[in-house]
Amino acid sequence: MAGIGDASAGCDDPDHDGYGLGCPLGEVDCNSNDPAVHPGAMEVCGDGIDNDCDGHVDEDEDCCDPAVTDCNRGPDPAQTIGSFVFGLSKSFLGLDPLCGTQRGASLDTRRDLIVGGIDRIVSEQAALSLGDVARTALRPLLESGDLETTLLALTDVVALLVDDAFDPQRTNLTAMAGVLRTDTVLESEQLFTLARGVLAGDQAPRALHALAQIAQELDGAEPAISALMRVLSTALKAQSHVAQCTGLDLQPLVERLLDPTGMPARPELGAAAPVASAAHPGTTFDAKRTGLGFAFELAGPALQAGLHRDALAFADAALGAQVSCGTQCWSYPGADSPLADVLHLGLELLRHDELKALLGGVARLVHERPDVAEKLAIATGKLVTRVRQASLRLDTAQLARLARRLLPLVQHIFAQGSDTPRLLIRTINGLGQTARDFPGRLRWTLDYSNLVKARSCSDSEPDFARSTPVNYSQPRGVANRSSLEQVLELLSSSDCGSVPLTGGKTVAQFFLDLVADRTPATVCSVVDVLLGAWSATGVVGDFFVELALRTAGCRDPHAVLDNLGSLDQLAGSGALDFLIPLDKIISGQGQTRTIIAIAGVIAEDLRLDNDSDPATQSVFRPLLPVLSDLIASGAVDALFDLSEVMTQVQTADAHGQTATLADVLIDATAFMLVDRELTTRQGAARRSSFAAALLDPMIVLVDRVSGVATSGAGGRILDHLVGYLQADGQGHLAHRGVLPLTQVLLDGLVAVWRLEPSSRDCYVAALQADAGDVLTSPAFATLVRLGRILDRSPQRAAVEQALVAWLQPVPVDPAASVFSPLLQVTAALLQMHPPVGAMDQLVAFAGVALDPARVNGVAVLRTFDTLLEADRDQVFLGMFRRAVAPSPAGPVPLSGLVDGYGPALSISPSACTPQNAPWTARGLDTALGSLVRMLRDPRYGIPAVFDALEALLAGP
Repeated sequence: MAGIGDASAGCDDPDHDGYGLGCPLGEVDCNSNDPAVHPGAMEVCGDGIDNDCDGHVDEDEDCCDPAVTDCNRGPDPAQTIGSFVFGLSKSFLGLDPLCGTQRGASLDTRRDLIVGGIDRIVSEQAALSLGDVARTALRPLLESGDLETTLLALTDVVALLVDDAFDPQRTNLTAMAGVLRTDTVLESEQLFTLARGVLAGDQAPRALHALAQIAQELDGAEPAISALMRVLSTALKAQSHVAQCTGLDLQPLVERLLDPTGMPARPELGAAAPVASAAHPGTTFDAKRTGLGFAFELAGPALQAGLHRDALAFADAALGAQVSCGTQCWSYPGADSPLADVLHLGLELLRHDELKALLGGVARLVHERPDVAEKLAIATGKLVTRVRQASLRLDTAQLARLARRLLPLVQHIFAQGSDTPRLLIRTINGLGQTARDFPGRLRWTLDYSNLVKARSCSDSEPDFARSTPVNYSQPRGVANRSSLEQVLELLSSSDCGSVPLTGGKTVAQFFLDLVADRTPATVCSVVDVLLGAWSATGVVGDFFVELALRTAGCRDPHAVLDNLGSLDQLAGSGALDFLIPLDKIISGQGQTRTIIAIAGVIAEDLRLDNDSDPATQSVFRPLLPVLSDLIASGAVDALFDLSEVMTQVQTADAHGQTATLADVLIDATAFMLVDRELTTRQGAARRSSFAAALLDPMIVLVDRVSGVATSGAGGRILDHLVGYLQADGQGHLAHRGVLPLTQVLLDGLVAVWRLEPSSRDCYVAALQADAGDVLTSPAFATLVRLGRILDRSPQRAAVEQALVAWLQPVPVDPAASVFSPLLQVTAALLQMHPPVGAMDQLVAFAGVALDPARVNGVAVLRTFDTLLEADRDQVFLGMFRRAVAPSPAGPVPLSGLVDGYGPALSISPSACTPQNAPWTARGLDTALGSLVRMLRDPRYGIPAVFDALEALLAGP
């Protein structure tokens, strides 16, 4: 079929009367096989033929005999609106020069369906008010040109589908036909119910008006709606790197997302949302009791909490200041993008089996032991909540220095594998209540510089009234150091010399290795006796200790003497019952030197507070009162709960061997800490650990978002997410859908790991490329700026209130429910299996259609907004509501109109007969081509209609 406006076909005039497609006298010829029939011909009365092609048969007053034929002099004032519209539309379709008669005949067979549907939509009261509303609304729209611009723009979009230059092979129509022919469990009534819910009440018009106002605010030099359309157009037209990869089947994940298994009945959500199952024909499932249902439940509260605004503010701060990329173009810097660097390295982890083992273990836990997984989630939530309750501000530069110094030491612990951490975890869990008592005893050493206790080695608590508390708000000084600080400084200062006959061990190393083989009670007694004797001998004791230290090779024995009393505080706290068994593990694994070195780094940091220089302040010391508060809050108990749960769960490690979840967590940590060849976003391979490579961009991120975090954006996001891990009164997750939804997400990640290495690498590389491109693109920068416009707009509340109301699972007015039908429609669409590539093709076409150079978004929104503003009595809105309302007299009116007009529009021009399969590319080409030709016709289409309206409104 020739495309619209294709002049290369010449004049198509079989009857040689000068009329036809591309002909000089005109393109309309309602019968190209009869030269006596054409526009301007004499109407022959009584022959039953529209001789002059004006859409009316035998209407001439001089020869028409009403007794013989219908003169079609115009609508009878007594006839209904439906009859009038039917006659008008039949005349309009009759203008088709090829198949007008056949289209009219097709409409005649469905006259009652069409007339009845229109009469139900346009009530008698609406008909009386329609003219006034139309005049009130149309005058400003005609004067501004918005209405004509809107209709012509929409026509142009439809015309693209049948444009030979744009799409000569009709690939878009083929894709559309393929989607329309796809078997689906989607029911039309679900769509109508959804429309009824959206149109109920006054939320929709208020939200539309607010959107129209926001859309006209400027982003630079262009309206916000144009900027948004440009962003969407760019995103839809772009070919994603991921689309080039193969092997990943998402259908099993969709089935899991729609599987209600394991989801409890929840009467508080109201009536079920049944959806037919494509996998099991003849059965249905309640979409509310699925992972998808829970995801929908999250949307409303997230919007209400303003997380979308906080997320944009957070991203804006993390990406840095926007830079110019040309005229009216801004983007985020590509070279300096720590967020993109972190995402790149995070995705790089998908290439390695150690992380697969960890997430695979968590996924297995959620699948097989949901009760244990629930305890793990609650314990995690409790721990994070306790940490959040502690107010802490750290200088990122100092934190970076401390982290960089500690990282190699922590790496050393894992350098020979993960045996040491595994043994430590097992030992801690084996200590039972002793381990759980330790945090409380450690807190004493944090809160007091001197613990007074009648008998140091007894189980009794210290006499806190006589003990000396630490004042962390005051300068540190010698007298204002916690017992723990003194112990750390003792280890650091005694890491000196070489004790004879020990193979070169320092004093600190010798002492730790020595006490590792003793019982806590023995060590406490020895410390108590030795320190008692040293204290009793005064200067003499100091002399002998100093002599011994100098003999061993320690150059600053006074530093040891200043902190030697801390051993008594440590022994008196009872912490040795916990620390000695751990010391035995550390000593046995040859890690004593590493622990002493870590203590030395921390002690050096603590000593930065020994002077009054504000430029040299400790990072670690502000953590000490926070740690004390966390212990008091019970957060550390939650950490023990986590440890116990993870050591009970059996899974497989990276080599397929049986291991506990705690083991694979330790293995993953070891993997993150061990140096290897890494490829960063910049592409250069360098030898480093993942932890070290992530440290620098993470610190930059923390530094950049600190202002946002201070204003509460980051904290609100975190608190909202942690809220999903809170327990109810029965000890279960208050949000019961967390685990099923988490299971789907974990299954998706595990599915990537199960791919062949080449396919997995393709997806990883594609995601890395897409993440970097998106974050540093002008489109994303525009999106953030639009977020700022929305955030400051006084109209924002109306839009957000409408969305929140529509996403309520149980609305106040059941007739206004949007949640259930929206969930049903989404669940049905997810079960569709359209032809391969069809949806990608249509998405790309949508990108072209949304180009602001083609569609004036401001005019479109302003048109509908003006119509609704003029519609004070909701005449138009009432018509829309009745169009989707159920009716005992027949189908939903809108459905009836589709069934009534559809066959007429799908008539083939080749034989002027209805297509056997209307949803084919050829059938769509025919219908859309005819429609566009008629809408563009200067005598009968949109231009003529507007000419008439302007003349009507202009008056005499």
